[in-house]
Amino acid sequence: MKYSFTESPVRIITVLLMTLFTVLFFTASAGAAVYDSFTDSGIDSNKWIAAGTGFTQPGDGYLYYSGSTPVNEKLISTAIFASGIFTMPFADYSSDNNAPPGLGLGSVVALGLGSRNDGAWVRIERGQVMGTSIGQYIEVNWAFQINGDQWSNIYVNYVQSDITSGELQLRYDGKDVTFFYRTARTDPWTQMVITGQGGQPVLDANGQAQPLVITPGWTTAVPMFIQAIPGGAVGAPSYTLSFKVDNVRVRNITVAHIVENLREVITRINNFESDYFKNGNRQNTLTNKLRAVARMVNHGSYTDALDELQNDILQKLDGCAVKARPDKNDWITNCDGQNDVYPGITEIISLLQEMI
Repeated sequence: MKYSFTESPVRIITVLLMTLFTVLFFTASAGAAVYDSFTDSGIDSNKWIAAGTGFTQPGDGYLYYSGSTPVNEKLISTAIFASGIFTMPFADYSSDNNAPPGLGLGSVVALGLGSRNDGAWVRIERGQVMGTSIGQYIEVNWAFQINGDQWSNIYVNYVQSDITSGELQLRYDGKDVTFFYRTARTDPWTQMVITGQGGQPVLDANGQAQPLVITPGWTTAVPMFIQAIPGGAVGAPSYTLSFKVDNVRVRNITVAHIVENLREVITRINNFESDYFKNGNRQNTLTNKLRAVARMVNHGSYTDALDELQNDILQKLDGCAVKARPDKNDWITNCDGQNDVYPGITEIISLLQEMI
């Protein structure tokens, strides 16, 4: 369902050359992975417009927030994005909020896209209202412009969660936005689904949960934002909120980008001389395997695609990267050939890992 509103020197040299190739060849399609690592002293005005004073950046690799009712503070990116995967690790979430739920009084750290100027905005957040058993949660909000200055109410979709550290992620393919979270970078992503009363999934006719998909209807590129709301309201009890952010990563990729990268690797393999391979059948078999991976990606089977690349295909062309010479398991038995496609495969693996 969619919500729509309109070791050896030789090896070192080999690895350096392949790294350089990856940067040069794949930068145009994949984009920079880290938007801000927060290592400089002071918030970078070339990257962020600060609304409020609660965010600080001492230069130790973290962005910190500390504030209390009734502020609502943001860092808004100076860059704008037509698509991408946006990821924000947060840690040390702490709040004394004990407001009742359902009144928009939560204490939240959020990652979002869009603005009132863009006609719509979306965000995923970790929040807290301790007035009932709902307590702590991961929530998705969105709002859209109806007519002129009139806006919709803020829509709410949440699941219960008490994580104090984790990662929030938005995936925007140029049309739809989907939402994910996880406790640690080594964990698989959990996709937000449509929920109802008590944060319970709304099941379809087959008894299956339905992914939450928002179609903002943006016609131009939009900014990203980090938001902090200590919660509560003017005249009510004052609540505190604190957290820190490790980095913000942006990969300007879509499924189409990954499939295009796979096709580029296939083309390179098809252009190799037959003596690059252990035997004549390996060339066609290898490209057929990569075409099968592309089909998996197109069908959303990212875990299966990643498994095939990591545990099968990569093993057939990694000898020169690992040992500076082909090994007995390699299907491509020429280091020039391996060095031409190995970085492409590892980059595709990296992109898929962001989507799982």
